[in-house]
Amino acid sequence: MKIAVIGEESVVRGFALAGVREGTVVSDPDGAEGAFERYQEDPSIGVIIVHDRIGLRIEERLEKARRERKAFPMIVVCPGPEGRLPYEDAFTRSVRILSGFGKSQLGGVHESKR
Repeated sequence: MKIAVIGEESVVRGFALAGVREGTVVSDPDGAEGAFERYQEDPSIGVIIVHDRIGLRIEERLEKARRERKAFPMIVVCPGPEGRLPYEDAFTRSVRILSGFGKSQLGGVHESKR
């Protein structure tokens, strides 16, 4: 299975340096949704990595895909070189809550005190 990345140019190039051969540079929600649909329908793609700045713009589409799909392709939202956005998708939020972790005021994750 292959990995695909969708994001701004610096993110796609960074993953290309790490060996990810499938990548689409996007700068608007329409381009991101088109690339996402294409990768989602490709049976050879096992993981779709979405730059968080792009994921924030197509959050509803990502959540819909997670609800409709099974295990593959796995959808991962990751930060770019500028650092993590104060963004948390429904999947990450659910894992954090179920695992007993809480968010700090700085946006990092730490173990909650019980």
